[in-house]
Amino acid sequence: MAIIRLIQPIGMTREAYDAVDAKVGVEADPPEGLIMHCAAEAGGTWQIVEVWESEEDALRFDANRLGPAIAEITGSSGPPPSGPAIYEVHHLVLL
Repeated sequence: MAIIRLIQPIGMTREAYDAVDAKVGVEADPPEGLIMHCAAEAGGTWQIVEVWESEEDALRFDANRLGPAIAEITGSSGPPPSGPAIYEVHHLVLL
């Protein structure tokens, strides 16, 4: 079942996002199960939207690549304590 993840990392800056993005290297080496990722700053808070083939794929990416990169770059352990919001995909169009 495909899922949507909505993440609002606390205290994230453009510089930190770009550094983590470069370290994780999703564009050069896409993680298994990632369908779409986008990020934007809105009102001083970063908004990250991802679509994954499954929640298990997303969690594996978090544990193996994203978490270690965030820890190295920011000193934080990862997503907010409440975790990302996760929803089952009903309809997705990629052009």
